Amino acid sequence: MKSLRVGITGAGGMIGRYLAKHWSGINLILYSTQDTKLPFQHFLRSIDSKQDQLASFVQSSDVIIHLAHDTNPILSDQLFPASFGDNISFTQRLILELVQHKKSQRPLLVYLSSGGTVYGNVNPILGGINESQATLPISPYGLEKLTCEHLLRLGAIRGHYKLVILRASNVYGSFLEVNKNQGIIGVWLSRIKAGLPLKITMDPQTIRDYLHIHDLTIAINQIINAQLPNEYYCFNIGTGKGHSIVDIIELLEKTSQSEIKLEASLIEQAKYAPNWNVLNCEKINHLIGWKSMISLEAGITSLWSSLFLKGGGNTS
Repeated sequence: MKSLRVGITGAGGMIGRYLAKHWSGINLILYSTQDTKLPFQHFLRSIDSKQDQLASFVQSSDVIIHLAHDTNPILSDQLFPASFGDNISFTQRLILELVQHKKSQRPLLVYLSSGGTVYGNVNPILGGINESQATLPISPYGLEKLTCEHLLRLGAIRGHYKLVILRASNVYGSFLEVNKNQGIIGVWLSRIKAGLPLKITMDPQTIRDYLHIHDLTIAINQIINAQLPNEYYCFNIGTGKGHSIVDIIELLEKTSQSEIKLEASLIEQAKYAPNWNVLNCEKINHLIGWKSMISLEAGITSLWSSLFLKGGGNTS
């Protein structure tokens, strides 16, 4: 893998920054509107997407990790329909560049979709939701992700690139801004540290599958190295275990040993969020041997502990 040039769209986001930090020694090409000039970087080059250098980015990359998405489930509802399609447009541009700049060896494109939103409302299923489940998103965010999946799939089956879609569950593993609307664990840990109440924006009994960002990084690594033969794959990626908001609060209380204050702040958009979402990840385990290794309790404990190591507070 060290000889490959790996391009990352959305490199300034939580996942992109984590990859840039933990993939030292890899030839990374970062494409982002956000500042990625951080001391831990070990990359080949950084490309500012504001300068419209997507063509240069595509030509320079053997593998592309497509993370870029400039909204979240809550904002996508608040801004719908005015901003719907912005992320789809960027994906269309990315495909167009890949089509126009064909290489002797087809590049690999790994797209981070949303296992938490593309399936929509699903009644609890023994063993979790698998990839053959009907995709009926109930939010603009999920619909954008699913549309991007289909656009990318068409490009792959036409031979322009190889494609792996990762339908990821709720990814956590970095501290986030206290007022951020996405990333409940990272936001709540930051609020506990700051002595602020935790804002409960949805039904406390809502159940989700939470995936540590390190496990996601390992999965992407394995996919790049697996050299899968077909032009297209779609994998769920999560832990296969569900936890309610109540479970998370209890774990945060136990880990931080703090008296946690709660603030009811239910929002209208929460009614468009699935009540239950747990992913079945047997397919990716069978094909490349990946399995999540970090339990939610271990992940939260490690993240909280990092606050007190070398003045920590940001593991992104």
